[in-house]
Amino acid sequence: MKLFKILLTNLIFLSYANSGFSQAYDLGTATTFSVFTSVGAFSNDGATTITGNIGTNVGAFTGFPPGIVIGTINVANSLSATASTDLGIAYGNVAGTACGMVIGTTLGSGQSLTPNVYCLGAASTLNGTLTLNGQGNPNALFVFKIDGALSTGTSANVVLTNGASICNVYWQVGGAFALGVSSNFRGNVLVDGAITLNINSSLNGRALSVSGAVELHTTNVQIPSPPLASISAGSSTSLCTGQSVTLTASAANSYLWTNGATTQSITVSTAGSYAVTVTNACGTATSAATEVTVSPSPTAVITAGGPLTFCQGSSVTMTASGGTSYLWSNGATSASISVTAGGSYTVIATNAGGCTA
Repeated sequence: MKLFKILLTNLIFLSYANSGFSQAYDLGTATTFSVFTSVGAFSNDGATTITGNIGTNVGAFTGFPPGIVIGTINVANSLSATASTDLGIAYGNVAGTACGMVIGTTLGSGQSLTPNVYCLGAASTLNGTLTLNGQGNPNALFVFKIDGALSTGTSANVVLTNGASICNVYWQVGGAFALGVSSNFRGNVLVDGAITLNINSSLNGRALSVSGAVELHTTNVQIPSPPLASISAGSSTSLCTGQSVTLTASAANSYLWTNGATTQSITVSTAGSYAVTVTNACGTATSAATEVTVSPSPTAVITAGGPLTFCQGSSVTMTASGGTSYLWSNGATSASISVTAGGSYTVIATNAGGCTA
């Protein structure tokens, strides 16, 4: 029975760690919020800047302005109501994840952790630097389940390395969350208590409470963004028959081209419109289309206006066809040339599509 429980725990964790490139936990409509509380007052008293939606479903809302929000403010409206429901479900899902490792309640001070579900049995603190090492896996999942409050000291820092993504870092806090002065925190913080973000602190992620007041004091919050999708061409996309061009998508975790390819780069020789959908831990985006054109190559022909063998002092006119412009081996660029000297004469014909023969 003990062995079965261990195996089941490992399978549960692996199922989350390999759950794809989207968010490991579905936040629903709450994913659009940077800072939110289902039940509680929401206040700000300084030059706070937030990218993403903010609001409260039940409670007073003040402080914007002077705070700046690049998003929408939602107070007791349909979006806040839906986000409240979705947040409650997500909080329960994270809380219900089986522990992979139990660690101490003092985090940071040069500590480095690898992907796992970490359980902390009481109120916890973070001081100095905590490094989360993704070990080169863009799907690396970090979950911290804290049975109590979480607070950080002054200038505390969470650093992500080796492919770790903000969108795959989750903090389930069973109490208040307080971000210390000048601290730099990363991840999705799901809280059952108050949220306090102090002066000059920054959060790259989300701070979402199922129940508790929100207090912001000249802080900065940046919601994780989906990837940027773009295509770069290794050469001209105006091709001639027999030529090809390599198209490369911007860096992401996975790729899906309109021709069905799933690699970052594709080599194409067929005319058409090519776009790519890229996905990483923070979402999915589709690029603008890149048009590839293919023009037929010309057939270059030289026609002689007379005999090609003649006496000194005579000449022959040779005329090229098949293109719109010409370059002869003697440097001439007209369609016809008059030849008086013996030799071998060739011509490069170029058509309107820029193709040559």
